[in-house]
Amino acid sequence: MNVPFEITSGPGQSYLMRNVSDQTVDLVTVTVDHPEGLTRDLPSEDTFGPGASKKFLVLATWQTGRPVEVLVSWDVHPTPYALPLPPKN
Repeated sequence: MNVPFEITSGPGQSYLMRNVSDQTVDLVTVTVDHPEGLTRDLPSEDTFGPGASKKFLVLATWQTGRPVEVLVSWDVHPTPYALPLPPKN
């Protein structure tokens, strides 16, 4: 499958999701099996033009740890696809 996104590690507890394709991708939604109060700015039915990116946060605590993946769906692929979250140092 040709997945049009990559996720890279950002500063602190942030991540950057980028459209690596040459096409606009609509209805991009990211979900994660993590407490809702520990996430910020997850894409929800967003549009990503070619090369566009969005920063989001997945906060780790001593009790919750950090998830290893997020689920991404978009207009032509409504079934969520698992994308790994890069490790944090």
